[in-house]
Amino acid sequence: AVAFSPDGKLLASASQDNTFRLWDAGSGAALQTLNHFSNWVNAVAFSPDGKLLASVSWNKIVRLWDAGSGEALQTLEVDDVVRTISFSDDGKLLQTNRGLLPITFLSDRAPVSGPKCSRCVFVKDEWVSRGVENILWLPSEYRRSYVAVHGSIVGFGCMSGRVSVMEFAF
Repeated sequence: AVAFSPDGKLLASASQDNTFRLWDAGSGAALQTLNHFSNWVNAVAFSPDGKLLASVSWNKIVRLWDAGSGEALQTLEVDDVVRTISFSDDGKLLQTNRGLLPITFLSDRAPVSGPKCSRCVFVKDEWVSRGVENILWLPSEYRRSYVAVHGSIVGFGCMSGRVSVMEFAF
């Protein structure tokens, strides 16, 4: 997984060696290697102001980092694997394929179970869900694909190479 900083000057790239790296997007120079500590990093995202990075790994760990210093700021254990992550436009929420995580919850360092929003859209197994309601069953070619969620918009990068975007109106 890769993500550009909002100003386009930095690139974060995730790796299966338990790390992700920050690069100077202009020169291609490696700036930092950040160790997620415990498992493959499968997604990274910059906050809207570019000051924070979020990373997720296969062992159900979400971490917040200082993008300037590379310091790990907060760690959160969630109850299921998170494959995608992004910040909300205001930077107060982490949007995942499993639902929304308010940034303030990360300071609790307590396990979080399920989505934290009764109106959020997320993908779990063979369903697109909203809150606790399953709203769209996914055929097999959409499962285990790369998923990005932004508000009520869901994008799928399928194993076949096809990309699909769906917007839900509620």
